[in-house]
Amino acid sequence: MKSIKHLLLFAVALFTNIVHAQTFFCQFVASGGFDWDSKKWVLKQFNTDKPFVLRVEGNLLTKESAASALGRNWGSLDCKKHPVTPQAGFSCTDNLGGYLMFDDSKGLGAVTQVLGAVSPLSGRPRDSITVSPFVCQKL
Repeated sequence: MKSIKHLLLFAVALFTNIVHAQTFFCQFVASGGFDWDSKKWVLKQFNTDKPFVLRVEGNLLTKESAASALGRNWGSLDCKKHPVTPQAGFSCTDNLGGYLMFDDSKGLGAVTQVLGAVSPLSGRPRDSITVSPFVCQKL
């Protein structure tokens, strides 16, 4: 009976280490880019988005948390740990022109959106192209 308890405790400890999870509370610092106005691109500052949570499980940034940072829960999303420089963190891309970079060791990141440069949205010939840096606090 004692060895079953020890085996169970070992399995729980092993599973906890494998699933090692970290949660970060993040806030955009600023947001700027280009907006299509009067048939030309105009440099603008945009309102920052709401705070969001990023979650790292195992060795990957969860797609759900990356989607919340990108501001949409639709479209295909691919997240990777940087293979060459793992200390640089994670990157995620979607099929709609969104890109997220996050350095979990420093709690810094940025989101870019470029779809508006080529696709008409909201009845306008172009939509904004943005860059939004953010900072995170590990919870």
